[in-house]
Formats: sequence, C-alpha cells, structure tokens
Amino acid sequence: MGTGAKLRLLCTTDLHGALWPHDYAAGTADTSRGLAMLAPLIEAARDERPDACLFDVGDMLQGTALTDTAAASSAKGPHPVIAAMNLLGYDAGCFGNHDFDYGLELAERAAADARFPLLCANLLRRPPGDGAPRPVGAPIAFVDREVTDASGRKHPLRLGIVAVVPPQTVMWNAAALLGALQARDAVEAVEDAIPALRAGGADLIVVLCHSGLGDGRATPMAEDVGRRLAKLNDVDVLLAGHSHCHLPGRDFRGVPDVDAERGLVHGKPALMAGYNGRHLGLLDLELARGDRGWTITGSEARLLPARDAGVLPSPAILSACRAAHDRTLKRLDQVLATTAAPLHGIFAMIGHAPALRLLAEAQRWRAAQLVPGTPMERLPILSAVAPFRLGGRGGPNAFVDIPVGEIRERHLLDITPFPNRLTVFEINGRQLRDWLERAVAGFATVPRGGRDANLLVPAAPAYNLDTIYGAQFSIDLSAAPRFDPIHGTPLPGKGHGRIRDLSVRGRMVTSRQRFAMATNAYRASGGGGFRMLHADSPKLSSGETLRQTLAAHLRALGVVVPDPTPAWQFAPLGATAVFDSAPQAEIGVHVAANAGLTDLGLTPDGYRRFRLAL
Repeated sequence: MGTGAKLRLLCTTDLHGALWPHDYAAGTADTSRGLAMLAPLIEAARDERPDACLFDVGDMLQGTALTDTAAASSAKGPHPVIAAMNLLGYDAGCFGNHDFDYGLELAERAAADARFPLLCANLLRRPPGDGAPRPVGAPIAFVDREVTDASGRKHPLRLGIVAVVPPQTVMWNAAALLGALQARDAVEAVEDAIPALRAGGADLIVVLCHSGLGDGRATPMAEDVGRRLAKLNDVDVLLAGHSHCHLPGRDFRGVPDVDAERGLVHGKPALMAGYNGRHLGLLDLELARGDRGWTITGSEARLLPARDAGVLPSPAILSACRAAHDRTLKRLDQVLATTAAPLHGIFAMIGHAPALRLLAEAQRWRAAQLVPGTPMERLPILSAVAPFRLGGRGGPNAFVDIPVGEIRERHLLDITPFPNRLTVFEINGRQLRDWLERAVAGFATVPRGGRDANLLVPAAPAYNLDTIYGAQFSIDLSAAPRFDPIHGTPLPGKGHGRIRDLSVRGRMVTSRQRFAMATNAYRASGGGGFRMLHADSPKLSSGETLRQTLAAHLRALGVVVPDPTPAWQFAPLGATAVFDSAPQAEIGVHVAANAGLTDLGLTPDGYRRFRLAL
C-alpha cells in the first residue's frame, strides 16, 4: 500500500552576481532583482515547508560589476556570492559556463569555500602528465530529508543530484581556461552518473541542468539538452537555466514535450527561474511510496517574482556583500572621458549605434598595437562587435543610452557587460562573408513590396547580430538566410545569401583576401554558432578585458565625438518593416531624420515601435 508525502524544492539560476538590489550600469536601486530580495521569499517558503531544499543552477560568479570587483580583489574570505549563498543554506548548486569567465582558479576557490556541493559532471580538469582527469567540483551529491505523510509519520528520503553545463564552455572560455579543462557530452555524463546515484541510495534523481531545453534532437555535445535529460527514465526532476527563460511561463508555449503552464517537460516536473535573481523557482511535489520506492504523483510549479515580495531586502545578505558593493560603487564612479553627443545602441538593429562604433574603434586601436612583427602586420584591421543590450528579455530599458557629458566607468557595463578578452586573429574573405551572413540571419525575411513585416526574428538573440566595422556592405532582406537564426547551423539550399557589395577600403572582397580581425574571445572561439571561425587558429591577445581596452581608449581620447554614420545599408525593396526600440528613442536625436523611420508610438509592453522604409 502506498504512502503519500510532500516535498518542496526551491531554486535560483543565472544570478550573475546579482546580490544587491542595484543596477550598477544605471547607478540606481532596482528592487526587482537580487538575492537579497529573494531571501525573504526563501525564508517564507521554508516557514511553510521546513523540509524545503534549495538549489542553484549556475552562472552565479559573473555578471555584475560587483563580480568584477570580487574577481580582482585580494581580500581574504569567500567570494561575496558564495558568502551570501552560505548564509541562505543552499543544499547544492552547479557551475554555469560564465562561472569560468575569470579562469579556473576562481571557480575552484568558490567550490572550496561553499558550504554546499558545487557540482559539474561533464567538465574535467586535464591532468598533469599521464594522470586521470578529475571533475571540477563534485560530479554528484546527495541531499537527505525527512518527509511526513498524511498520517503524520516521518520517512527518510534521499535525493540524488547531478549537474551539467554546456560542453562549449571550454571553447567559449578558452582564453581564460588556457586548456585546463576538457568537456564531455552532458547527456552521456548524466546517464553515466545514474548508477552511482542509485547505488548511493537515491530515491529521486534531480538534474541541475545549466542548459536550455533545446530541440530534443540527439546531437552530440549539444549546448541545450534539457528536453533530452527530462526524457531519461531515471530522471525525476529537471531544474534548468542558462537561457534566461521562465518555466512555467509563456517562454515555452507551443514547444513540443513541454507543458509551459504546469512546468512539465516530458511529463517530469521542471523549473527555469529566469536570471539576475528576479524570480525564485518553487516546486511542490506529491510523492507516493510503493514496493519500488518513492515516485512523484503530482507537482505544482511556480515562479515567485522578487518585485512582488513586498518586503525589504535581507539585512544579512546585504551585510555579506556590503564591502564589495561599496568598493564597486567607488570604482564605477570614475570619469573616463566626455562625449559631445549621446552614445547609444538604441538603433543598433538598423546599423545606427555610436556606442558600438566606439567599442569597435577601441578594439582596432588596441589591435594596431598588437600586430606589428606578426604575419598580420600589413593586413587591414576589421573589428566585430555585438549589441548585448537590445531589449529582448531585458525589457524596454535594456538599451545602451549614455547622455551627453561625462562617461563614467559604470557606463561601460552597458556597452560590453562580460569580462571577455580582446582577441586578434586572421580571417579570409570567405570567412568574412560567412560571418556576416551568420549575423544577419537574425533578421526576418521581408518580401519585396511587403508591408510592416517584423524586422527581426523574435527568438534570435541580439548578441549574435554582429557588426563588422571596417567593412562596407548592404543587406538584402528579401533573400533567404544562409544560417539558422538561433543555432547558427547552415540551412539547406544554394542561395547567394543576404550580403551584397562587400568591400574593404573601397575594394570588393575576394574569398582569399586576408584580414586581421579584432573581436572578443567568445566570438573568436566560434561562440554563438559562428562555426566558420576556427577555435585553434593562432590568436593575439593583450590580456585585457574589452572594458579595460575601452577604458584605456577613452582616457586616450579625452573627448568623444560620436560618429553617426550607419554601419551598413539595407538594399531597397520598396517595402516596410517594424521593430521595437527604447521608449526614449527619438528621431532626430538618436538617429538622423532622413533614416527612413516613422514613430508608431509606445507598445503595451513599454517599447517604442518604429516603421522602417526599405
């Protein structure tokens, strides 16, 4: 005869160092984010269910100016994020790909200081000599609880925990990891861990999956594998992250094998709790114990928003990170230069982005200092940059917009938010064209003569919309894309693509022509589905992050006179397309009056919509 009981699981994911309820780039308080705002929700959830388990699904050590401060600090004691998580009594966590952005030493130190297991089953430390690889952190862990059935009897319950991260982490962070790690397929790693979890007495298996749900296809070494993991017979619960989406929620409506309203993947209870500490994931499980052990008979999944907490941030969490927070504010207040006109990326989707042009100029400036004495010395230097803040999941305020006047250190967080390093390497004309074709796959196809089509593919990440400064070209949006806009895989067909009239220094680009390319290390390793780039090609690096390069360039300039010249042109189609931008976007201020735009007003979501004449 079965025995019923209940168990509560809580989770955070993709905190990205958001401890304090503060927007460091804007320099203002933001009570919609931060672990300090979630702490009262965690406490309340535990008050209701003292047996609740608390997990984190990775990307906690990187992502704010505070984490940059912590990474550069020589202060003793745990990393501020780990100190806060220790206070909250996490039961287990997993590494995410960005937790290695500052190198392996910081990640391993965090694992050593955590009073809970930090897990990763599919990243291994390369051994010295002929030794055996060893896991980064622990590969598996167990969490024990006593659950109470309807009659009041207590029963022991053991959760087996396994965690995985995208195997591409070793490629994306090659410049920081210096070959110290090797990766294996995430699904295979979980399959191999299951016997050890069962042998250790696990009644239920929970996967901490720092990975999106993916397409469900059995692609080796895939980045996003959540759907495949949930399909494994022995997996009982999936806690996912990485893609900054929300489950339950509308982000996964219509996705096969996913019940977006109930929080189920292949019928298994699942959560994905957004990012930046904006939501706490809560999963209530109904359990039954029979002859074959415990099974899940029902579940309720919820995401609790920090904004609606209606409480003050946790004093204990604020105290744990106050010193790092104060040091960060002082550093971010430094004046680097002044700007004579707004520096923004509000219209980056149509090539008008003075802030991105400034970053590209900084990259070329530093690259010119690196190439003398190398085979790239006499090659034209190109510079590739991407808009990291272009609305999307960040909402209508997620746009770069630096006003006239002083440029402070904090402003650089908007332009280049990650601690990526500057990388310079050689490409040929064919790779240049393919690179641009991959970038413009994020645009929707607009038929000739069409009216008010969407300019952008809604699900395509803006951070793959690269612009390559130093090259001149136009984009024909009536042509079919050559690459998948989400994953970057080549699409079938023999079309000529969308890039027209590609030239450098006034000369049409040929396939064998050679260039020196300056960009970030993530893109240089092929990150974002830019597979035309070879991760093992010789590269130069200054050892700086892009923010450090940009800061040095600004100090050298003193005064910035933004260049409003668009980075590309759209081929004329006799058509119109629509797109959304920042609510403060203004024709004649942020873009020229003759740019072919019509202001259509504010949308219900708070964006300003524009019509573009093509």
